[in-house]
Amino acid sequence: MIIKEKNTLQSYIIGFLCSFFTILMFCQITINSTKLSLSGSIQLLISIAIYSIAILTILFSDNRKFTYHELKNHKHILLICLLLIIIVLSCLYSTNQNNSIKRALILVIPSASIFLITLRIKEPSRFCDGIALGIITITIISIIFGITGLIGNQNYVTRIPKDTIIYHIGIIEFTQKIAHRAFIVDDTTYYIQRYAGIIPNPNGLGLIAAISFGLSYNIRHNKFTRWIISIILLVGIALSFSRMGILLFFSIIIYMNCKSLHLRRMICGSIIYVILLFIIMASKFSQNKDIIGDLFFFRNFEFLQIRERADLFKNAWQGFSDNWLTGVGYGVGAEYLFAENAATQAVHSVFLNALLEIGLVGTILLVALWLIPVFSNNEPQSEYDKSENRSQIIAAILFGLFIAEAFDLSVTRFHYIHLIFCFLLGIWFSLRQVPKDAALQNVQNSETQELHDRIVEPNRGTDN
Repeated sequence: MIIKEKNTLQSYIIGFLCSFFTILMFCQITINSTKLSLSGSIQLLISIAIYSIAILTILFSDNRKFTYHELKNHKHILLICLLLIIIVLSCLYSTNQNNSIKRALILVIPSASIFLITLRIKEPSRFCDGIALGIITITIISIIFGITGLIGNQNYVTRIPKDTIIYHIGIIEFTQKIAHRAFIVDDTTYYIQRYAGIIPNPNGLGLIAAISFGLSYNIRHNKFTRWIISIILLVGIALSFSRMGILLFFSIIIYMNCKSLHLRRMICGSIIYVILLFIIMASKFSQNKDIIGDLFFFRNFEFLQIRERADLFKNAWQGFSDNWLTGVGYGVGAEYLFAENAATQAVHSVFLNALLEIGLVGTILLVALWLIPVFSNNEPQSEYDKSENRSQIIAAILFGLFIAEAFDLSVTRFHYIHLIFCFLLGIWFSLRQVPKDAALQNVQNSETQELHDRIVEPNRGTDN
């Protein structure tokens, strides 16, 4: 019992620290005109250090031998390995080989570390709870900081957009960068100010606020606490006014409210089909204008337009058509399409960008790995999932990310959304594995029941 409690606490703490610092190292804040943030290389080194410490802690406290049978049960590892091979081939066949290899390593090393952690963690359910608490905590901190900016600016909707706001709390001066969305009413242009808090941009805040909302389904405190947390997270989505965050939020709601497995598969499949078909149509037939952007209603609301992305989709599709087998090389799609403007432009779709960079086979593997949790039954099948059914919540978030990332690029880059994605995917597969001891017990129980039936049934016939 003591060992069990120790493993539970360790898994919970490791989960919390991993997720909290994973997001924290990407955060930024400006105090008294001094910007506090970390460079990309420092972020990478810190992530490797955090995950290495977690791995060593797990291994030193774990005397289990990792057998081939156990490895074979984790079938997602095969898909991950195949995807890794495709990424390596795309790098080797790339005309920008050095950059491609460097960016692939930046992506693969932290991702592999995360999957190793989720593979070896002793209590996946408590690890999942720790991950959820870490993400929710840093998200709420960011939202509260964003609210102070809103109060300091005293504007959510304005006719004069701002890029930066400066305000004071006591003797401390804070600076926040904000974005905006335009909409037209009676020929007058208004701007919704978008706040990010300590997250680098409003879109990021919207995404992690929606992810946190999904994870909050399993908060074990009273309903009042859960309602307060949910309201704060909804405020965060509103502060960011992120299209991707809103898509993610409603996708989670749809998934969680489809109680029937067949209905959920049908609805999710239909939504995914429509989204992917829309992207392909926008890529092939955009002809330098938005498919729906010229309609009056959409023209008045920037939020509902994708005109700025339709042309990028078309360019990416053309690049894929010319390099459909191995792609142009992981991480160098922007250089291939935009040359000297690669630093400021990107293909805002994970799937089109994957087609461009790692080709058709690599994209199919990525989509398969992503959608296995979404279309699984997600009923608790082991002692690790129990009544909370964490796997269904994670599957709902992965479904939401699939829809949102169809118009974004965070999941396949070294980014906090990518790292959260790896944690959630790894946890889902760990939760779905029936522990060896539990599996053995199930077999023994089945054999006992069968023996019991053989003895009892003949006796019943004699009694009759």
